Amino acid sequence: MNSYTTTLAPSRSEAFPPPEPILAISEQKKSGLILCKEFHAEFAGPGAAVGSLAEQNYQAVIAIGSPELLAVSTLEDRRRAYGRRIQWGRWLHKIVEHPDPSLRAERLLAGF
Repeated sequence: MNSYTTTLAPSRSEAFPPPEPILAISEQKKSGLILCKEFHAEFAGPGAAVGSLAEQNYQAVIAIGSPELLAVSTLEDRRRAYGRRIQWGRWLHKIVEHPDPSLRAERLLAGF
């Protein structure tokens, strides 16, 4: 008597679909993007990930300088780009916490 076994586990390609394409701002220039959403705006500077399918609801995108967008291909580059996006958010958050507007502007321009 022959017995057949059937596995219900998906193949590796079905279990891990290819990642969605993302872009990152080139680190070669001092430039960035202000990503305006419905209720807030975010800054993405050099090296930061932008343009994922999860965040396509921009109301406007304002270029600072002349940013160059690069396709991110490897998993390590994706991690680095998302990490940079988080770093830029934290950096800007520290600056806007300062009560003096002229000092905020000075720190913003000095750090970028």
